Amino acid sequence: MHQHASTRRSVHGQSFLVTLTVTNTGGAAANGLTAAAWLLDGGGAATGAGRIPPCGGARGGASRTFTWTFTGSAAGPLTFSTTVTATDANSAAALAAGPLAAGR
Repeated sequence: MHQHASTRRSVHGQSFLVTLTVTNTGGAAANGLTAAAWLLDGGGAATGAGRIPPCGGARGGASRTFTWTFTGSAAGPLTFSTTVTATDANSAAALAAGPLAAGR
């Protein structure tokens, strides 16, 4: 699995989106996609988030994109990081990607 996230700078009181795209680079489906809670670091601060909504998973070669809304609680740059896990549909092997960090 591979993941990519995008963010923008935190501005106090303004909402912004964080997107996470998970790509299943294998041939088998990745079942039970789960993202750990977002970890935030940097000069800014924000509230919001949650886990990946239940989606079942991603077939081999497919990508899934998830979006969260945050609200800035202190202005400044933020780095968001998370780890994504799933299970290989054929072998039942544990799959993981991350930790991923993205920010501006």
